[in-house]
Amino acid sequence: MHFRKLVSYWFNQLFFPGTYLQKQYRAFKSLLENDKQAHLLIAQLEEIYHNRLQVDTAAVEKTYLQLSACVSQVIADLLTLSPVRYGNLADYFKKFDDYIRLMLATPAVNCNPPYVLLAESITAENGELAGGKAYNLSTVKTALGLPIPEGFVVTTRAYHRFFEVNNLRKPINLILADLDLKSLKSLKNAFNVISQLIQDAEIPEEVGIAIQDAFGNLQSSFGENIRFAVRSSAVGEDSKISFAGQYRSVLNVGEEDIFQAYKKVIASKYSPGALYYRICHGLTDVETPMAVQILKMIPAEASGVVYTREPESGDASSILIHSIPGLGEMLVNGGSTPDIIKVSKENNHQIECKTNGNITEKMVLSASHNLETISIPAGQKHCCSLDDESTRVLTKWAVKLERFFGGPQDIEWCKDQHGQLYLLQSRPLSTEKQGALKLSCEYQKIPNQILLDEGETASSGCATGKVFKINQDSDLESLPAHSILVAKNPQAHYVAVMDKLSGVVTDQGSKAGHFASVAREFGIPVLVNSPKATEILDNGMDITVHADRKMVFAGSISEYSRHQSPKSALLADNPFKRRLKFIISFISPLQLVDPDSATFRPEGCRSLHDIIRYSHEMALREMFNIGDKRSPRIRSSRLLETKIPIRFYLLDLGKGLSHEQEQNRQVGLEQIRCFPLKHLLNGLHHPDILWSGFSHFNWEEYDNIVMAGGMISKNSGHLASYAMISDDYLNLNLRFGYHFVIVDCLATRQAEKNHVTFRFTGGGGVEEGKLLRTRFLDSVLQKLGFKVDVRGELVDARLKEVEAETLSHILDMIGRLLGATRLMDMYLKDKNMADRAVEEFFQGRYDFSPADGANQASN
Repeated sequence: MHFRKLVSYWFNQLFFPGTYLQKQYRAFKSLLENDKQAHLLIAQLEEIYHNRLQVDTAAVEKTYLQLSACVSQVIADLLTLSPVRYGNLADYFKKFDDYIRLMLATPAVNCNPPYVLLAESITAENGELAGGKAYNLSTVKTALGLPIPEGFVVTTRAYHRFFEVNNLRKPINLILADLDLKSLKSLKNAFNVISQLIQDAEIPEEVGIAIQDAFGNLQSSFGENIRFAVRSSAVGEDSKISFAGQYRSVLNVGEEDIFQAYKKVIASKYSPGALYYRICHGLTDVETPMAVQILKMIPAEASGVVYTREPESGDASSILIHSIPGLGEMLVNGGSTPDIIKVSKENNHQIECKTNGNITEKMVLSASHNLETISIPAGQKHCCSLDDESTRVLTKWAVKLERFFGGPQDIEWCKDQHGQLYLLQSRPLSTEKQGALKLSCEYQKIPNQILLDEGETASSGCATGKVFKINQDSDLESLPAHSILVAKNPQAHYVAVMDKLSGVVTDQGSKAGHFASVAREFGIPVLVNSPKATEILDNGMDITVHADRKMVFAGSISEYSRHQSPKSALLADNPFKRRLKFIISFISPLQLVDPDSATFRPEGCRSLHDIIRYSHEMALREMFNIGDKRSPRIRSSRLLETKIPIRFYLLDLGKGLSHEQEQNRQVGLEQIRCFPLKHLLNGLHHPDILWSGFSHFNWEEYDNIVMAGGMISKNSGHLASYAMISDDYLNLNLRFGYHFVIVDCLATRQAEKNHVTFRFTGGGGVEEGKLLRTRFLDSVLQKLGFKVDVRGELVDARLKEVEAETLSHILDMIGRLLGATRLMDMYLKDKNMADRAVEEFFQGRYDFSPADGANQASN
């Protein structure tokens, strides 16, 4: 394959040089465009890594695949410019690309049975199939013998099978790749689209049969038309990363709605709060597949949450039981202020104190199998929702669970109409991080007005900011950064705007709610059950929240503002961060910085950045020297009619000449559309350059002496200058007298793509004169902004990333410079004379012949 490319390269250069030069030019422009795009993509990946931006891993994968395609095209374009060299560059790219793709590769998933597991069949070996919540709950039954509702789990393999059959992974990844975590609108839009995809998808037949069989067996064993709770159990859920309240539970589900409820729970994996929470913890979508619990619905008389220690202080001597009448949804969703019972772990589990909540309503199952909220009779409003015997039983269970799981637990429970208690969930309790920060927020006498001084600390800390009060969820879309959110209830889905919150104050709620759990993880101060919060705190008001002291102050307190509770740096060290660090190490570092270094070669590349840098440099060199590779006369070239004694042949690569001249063999200056050539010729034609005295290379004399003998024609391409042009590109090989000049320039509207490369060598004077001319060129070019490299009589200069307007001036000056130096090596005698010529050049002198100098001296 490589041999065939070389043969094609040589064949086209020999027989179709004009066509091949156009192909090279297109490759060069393509390389520059892909080079630019590659740098933008690298910058995006670096920003994600260094600034710890919260994005889904699908965004990193999408950006990298675009980068990989750009770098691949850069290499392909370079090989078009010169197939003879750089062949091994692709090998280094493939090595880096393989490493990165390996880190981005989606883990293989198993879509084979079992699709359903009964609680008693869930073990440590297959626990991941059941997800975190179901595994913990089944362990409560099998290891400790504690009661849980009857039911089964639809496994993560069923989830993977569901996604595979409906081809959901690709469209979902595309949506996640464009997700803006700082925009609630973006999160909501993503959820709406993905949710619809899932709702429209079909349950695979084999999964549907497995669910129906398990459902039917439960119906048979109970001999009645039972109802079910369909609850999430994703991998990772109810671990140290709780996902508290971020997934959906569908309650009171009958057989006819079981599949629809299953899909609703699956879809909740992409709710705004769940997406925000997962991405903040650096987990991928594929790493958190969703299993679904289907449990017998308990018509609860009372429900609640048990904490096996105090979450703020960390006090482990007591158990805190939160209880409300009816179903527990109103508690965990922040809609109810519960009864709180504090029980000693020792002393025969004595009840230390009870605090009645402000409970006026409860959620129940209606006779028609619906969920409804009803008012609590007046005579029961001030009664504790949990009796003392049930309190002691829950305390014993809580102590067992804490001991068994080896840490403080957050436990959900319920009690049915017959007095039977059930456990619904046990997960690690999110407690406050103790330390100096909390001490810095200790209360002291301050002059600021106290606006609120009651409530319950759901998450410790201090915060200052402006009040943002919401009446409906849509208000969250205009939430400013660093706000104190004030609301009726602490809803779990407020997690989706957690990055904009400094603190939260609510009328109702408790520390047992889902939002409180997540707020403690993120380090956001939260004060709940402060009844007059929405009445007293107005929008835009500057306030300071001291959640530990259950106080809200008017204005900003300087002492507290210096010690605001920091949001947890969730991206400081997580799986996403570690993978991205590895990926960036093969993308971003730049080792090849010096083109003249011996290590500036493909073997020296250690990253994609190196490959791009090397390819760009080599492409410029290939285009700069392209005049030396082409045939001296190209059939499609045109002769430029000009008054200066230089024979110009032009090869139009596209839009370099006006359309009306396409058929003419000769063109005038007015037909040139090439931006760089037009401005360079303007300089060459400057009226103060006296070409009439240019006799160093007398074409007529040369014609009479040499060409008359038939040795060579004066029209020979060997004596001509060539310009390869487009509307914004010039590659000029200029020959006049014994001087040889190459100018390569790209002048677009995008400064970062623009460059001018200049080479000057030759001359008919003595060696000292040529070196003095070199000194002159070096100084002038540096003053014009070029980086100059001088080796003997050879001058190489480069200027990059210049605005087109600046380039027009520089090219004009280069034209004047070429006119001024045409015989300078014959006239310069010493360094002082060369340095003085530099000053005079910028003062407008472009002829340094002795006669001109004498004339100027006499003026």
